[in-house]
Amino acid sequence: MKYVITLCVLFATLTAAGAATAQMRTPMDLGQWSKTGGGGVTLDGISYTDEDGHKVSGKILRADPWAGLFVLPSLAIVGNLHVQSPFGDHFVDRPDVLGFTAGVRYYKQLYHFYGYVGLQLGGLIFSRTGDDQNLKIHAEGLNQDSKGFMATFPLGVLFPLSRNLAVELGIRAHSIWLSGGAHWVEYSVGYLGVFLCF
Repeated sequence: MKYVITLCVLFATLTAAGAATAQMRTPMDLGQWSKTGGGGVTLDGISYTDEDGHKVSGKILRADPWAGLFVLPSLAIVGNLHVQSPFGDHFVDRPDVLGFTAGVRYYKQLYHFYGYVGLQLGGLIFSRTGDDQNLKIHAEGLNQDSKGFMATFPLGVLFPLSRNLAVELGIRAHSIWLSGGAHWVEYSVGYLGVFLCF
């Protein structure tokens, strides 16, 4: 009888410890010194026909891979590469864009999901669009290489698929200042990417 009581007490203790561990277990392995990364790639196909029947078509490849390190369980330092490359008919007048930003992102567990907000700062380089053209990209005519400064505000939600992989849905707002004085704001609503941690 003593043996049965001891087994019951041991089983109850292990069950309670297992339940406590399960409650403490988070949906993803986000912890101090965890490495993280992700990003998204899109290929925008554009085809436009004006009222005179002239057709303009092309594609714009956009990529923004990033990597980071959690310095606290909820705070990561990140670096982001920004690439935009147009190609195809009539798109030779659009500049290539290459940039890099670095900053921080704050993550907060929301039941089974994670929300995050961040701030990143960095620079951009726009390629020249041609010597004999006065073509415009936003507010700036680019007839030479132009440099700029960019502040990025990422905001979103992670939907974990496993302990190390999540789908990332959110908003990206970019505030850009060119060396010639032009300034504009652009944003993406419905940003979709992947999030890795290990």
